[in-house]
Amino acid sequence: MSEISHPLPSPNRLLGALRFSSPGVQSERLEETLLKPIGKLLKAGGGDVCSQVVTFAFEVADHGKTPADRKQELCRRAEWLVDAIRMSPQAGQASRWLALQPLTELSHWKLTESQQVQVYQLCIEALSRVELSSVLEVGPTVDLLPQDKVFDTALACMELKAGALFGLAASLGAALAEADAPTAALLKEFGTSFGMVVQMFEDIALMKTDPQLGGGYPQWRDGRPGWVWAVAANASSPEEYERFKEAVRCLPDPGYLEHWTESQALGMRAKSLAIEYLDRIFDPLEERLGESRLNWIREVAQSLRGVAARS
Repeated sequence: MSEISHPLPSPNRLLGALRFSSPGVQSERLEETLLKPIGKLLKAGGGDVCSQVVTFAFEVADHGKTPADRKQELCRRAEWLVDAIRMSPQAGQASRWLALQPLTELSHWKLTESQQVQVYQLCIEALSRVELSSVLEVGPTVDLLPQDKVFDTALACMELKAGALFGLAASLGAALAEADAPTAALLKEFGTSFGMVVQMFEDIALMKTDPQLGGGYPQWRDGRPGWVWAVAANASSPEEYERFKEAVRCLPDPGYLEHWTESQALGMRAKSLAIEYLDRIFDPLEERLGESRLNWIREVAQSLRGVAARS
């Protein structure tokens, strides 16, 4: 983990920036209640694919004009911003602060005034969307929604969370490379769609039971309108969908649910539809940029297929 990638301030530096007059005791308190918990979150990682989208968008927009060291610095700083916002719903008050802290460091990025404004606007938009997704997820549990509303609700939640984060990653890469407006819009659209597909494959990978979680299927038991719920609702008759909901209610005993998913080929359906989405999102990029400039990001996409194949 590099200093550029995760530039957390020391307690004294943070207190100095906040103009505290008596930093002694407060420094120790900040270390224990804020910086140590945040450090554990950062070590856990989890944003590798998102980081690759930042670099991809930068390179598409930059056309090789930025020196390699400067490109690496800007991309790592942008990755840190996306990581901070990604973790903001995950760990209470400490991570709420984390989502905002990197924005206080923008003056050290050596950006133009226009770029700074763009970065602020992009991050505020992403934060707003991620927070809205959290609000939606704590509403009525997915099993209480009408069957014909589940698919669209799940896609909306994915767009507001994973889509917003990956859209931010692509948009930051474009903004830091000073992309023109059409290129920036194209990359943001790609990033948003790519993030949604990443979430689809992550949900598919969680279909296996986990004995440490009392029988498994945690993403179905928490009532979140995820991808597997969406496919189950979209591909089932009303009678079969009611049986699916009953099977979920039998958890943590997975027997009934495993029988239902196997008989309805739910895993295969979820993978097949996710792959269709994945293949389709490259069409606008290929039309504008050509196939040769998409090779390495397609390799990233291929790794997602591999995750699905093993699940």
